[in-house]
Amino acid sequence: MKKVFYFVMAGFVAAGVLTSCNSSKDMMAQMQYQQWLMSQQQNNQQQNNQQQMNNNQQSNYNSLGESIAKSPAQEYAEAADATTMRAWASYNGFPDDNLEAIAAATARGELSNMIATLAKSSLENFADRMSKEGLSNEQLTRKKQRIEQVQTKIASVSENLITGSKIVRSNRYGQKNGTHTAYVCVELDPQIIANKLKKEAEVMEIFNENEEMKAAFMSKKFDESMQDEFEKLREEKQKVNL
Repeated sequence: MKKVFYFVMAGFVAAGVLTSCNSSKDMMAQMQYQQWLMSQQQNNQQQNNQQQMNNNQQSNYNSLGESIAKSPAQEYAEAADATTMRAWASYNGFPDDNLEAIAAATARGELSNMIATLAKSSLENFADRMSKEGLSNEQLTRKKQRIEQVQTKIASVSENLITGSKIVRSNRYGQKNGTHTAYVCVELDPQIIANKLKKEAEVMEIFNENEEMKAAFMSKKFDESMQDEFEKLREEKQKVNL
């Protein structure tokens, strides 16, 4: 009986060792697969990065094959004065593609972001000005909270306004790899933004507590706040472009 018992126990031990070995092999195989997968992902990412670098390099040549630092559309956008809001974008593709339209849509998206940022900061700046003219801290806090609440409306206003923007510069260069790169600059008068905000009921409600405040919002005081904020926005973008 003891021999049989020892034999059975030995069988269990052997089976346990075999199972343990198989489990260890499975874990090692899984780890090796994960390492291989990570390696493939890194290689793919490096290839994508290199491709992007190549695309960027291709986009830095004009039709004569000469290296250029900036396109005329970009230079025109960056040279905008304090009375004009401009944005630019480029798109690279096949010659028959409508590259200018795609670049213009991208530029208008950038312009929309600029408008939303400018509108929000202008409203906050105007609220701060009102606080210096008798607005209590509690009222100021309520107004800034209300400005945050109407961000959806401001974004909607921005989207609507860019439809009125116009293309003021456009150029296209043939690249060495046979593709073309289109550059487009779009423009909008910042005063249109102030006028549009004054017509939005949700925005008007922010300053409707009394007639004096409402009148100030509808007057040149708000326009001045927006002009101040636009100057700050321009300065920040100029620093980035250096």
